[in-house]
Amino acid sequence: MNTTPISFESVSFGYGAAPVLSDFSLDIVAGSATTLLGHNGSGKSTVLGLLAGVLRPQAGRVHRNADVALAPQHSKVSDVFPITVAEAVMMGRWGKLGLLRRPTAEDRQIVDHWIATLDLGHLRRRRIGELSGGQRQRTLVAQAFAQQAPIVALDEPTTGVDDESKAKVLEGIRELIAAGSTVVAATHDLDLAQECECCIRLDRGVIVPSGLP
Repeated sequence: MNTTPISFESVSFGYGAAPVLSDFSLDIVAGSATTLLGHNGSGKSTVLGLLAGVLRPQAGRVHRNADVALAPQHSKVSDVFPITVAEAVMMGRWGKLGLLRRPTAEDRQIVDHWIATLDLGHLRRRRIGELSGGQRQRTLVAQAFAQQAPIVALDEPTTGVDDESKAKVLEGIRELIAAGSTVVAATHDLDLAQECECCIRLDRGVIVPSGLP
């Protein structure tokens, strides 16, 4: 179980001359599900990128002290990426395998579990470029879930998926939380936000009242 709190301490970050976060501070409870809610440009994906280590603060610090699994938005993944759904989900185990190890029975069991949980079994031999946006998104979420990381960062995990698929993603998040992971999701989705213990609404890089019950 991940018991280390996550904190942003006076973090500043921008793209070129455009600041996104300025003296931004935030604490996230370990072992919980937290949503970062906001419109495009609100800073939520930037916060997620800083959490995952994809981005580095220009000032301040991000404290996490644990591995982070990141599921990016499907739109950032090439249509011509020449791998199948099953191979993409197995990529989530690479950090456990090392350079030369082959997948073990346990690795395959974990991958099969998340393929089934995210309802991807009928697509497991389909190439990524042949998937719809929602199917690709579920594949990336399954890949992140398969890492079994202490912290899981999800960028718009339910965007482009139907209600049934959304329910599968939420089921997976509940399972991760029950196993002790910390889940942080950037989203527009109010259903996902209401499913999580904590909702943080961002507006132009500033935390504002969420307006959720």
